[in-house]
Amino acid sequence: MGGRFISMISDKVKQLNLCPECGGSILFIEAKGETVCGQCGLIINERIVDFARSGKRSYTTQERNSREHTGAPISILLPDMGLSTVIDKRKIINPDLKRAAKWNTRITWQKRNLLIATTELKRISSNLNLPNHVREEAMRLYIEAFKRKLLRGRSINAMVAACLYLACRKKEIPRTLQEILDESSVSSKDVKRSVSTLIRE
Repeated sequence: MGGRFISMISDKVKQLNLCPECGGSILFIEAKGETVCGQCGLIINERIVDFARSGKRSYTTQERNSREHTGAPISILLPDMGLSTVIDKRKIINPDLKRAAKWNTRITWQKRNLLIATTELKRISSNLNLPNHVREEAMRLYIEAFKRKLLRGRSINAMVAACLYLACRKKEIPRTLQEILDESSVSSKDVKRSVSTLIRE
């Protein structure tokens, strides 16, 4: 029983190192962060994010080279955390693939909402010269409010202004509600209502 179990595990490990399409050997290209088949070229994983070395400091050239990462950093200030894929439609010849690429560019209302909110948040915070950690905190508050469905019947811009105000208070950045209102395009009544909703919830 034990020997058969061990052989089953070793078979699974062997299968993990084989291409699911052709059965060829799998290679890891560190410069691109991709796992590909050496025989047919199938990309199995792309843009693998390495969180292991994120907090280390580097002093020598060798340490700096060992800390290199693939791709742009993940940020909460990007609507999809910067992990989406965009298909270039210009080079596609097959009409079925063109249709698939067209559907890929259409976004859901949730992503559209977050895109509008992120754009407004970046605009207001850059006008007010707010630090990045305040922007990220405001975006976290907005996403939490969005998940709890607190935006129903409320303006996106009003909720963004409210989240920025509360993030400034939490991070002890001296900005008044009036300063945020001056940069936003919504009424003070809507923003105050959104602030009280966020505090209540």
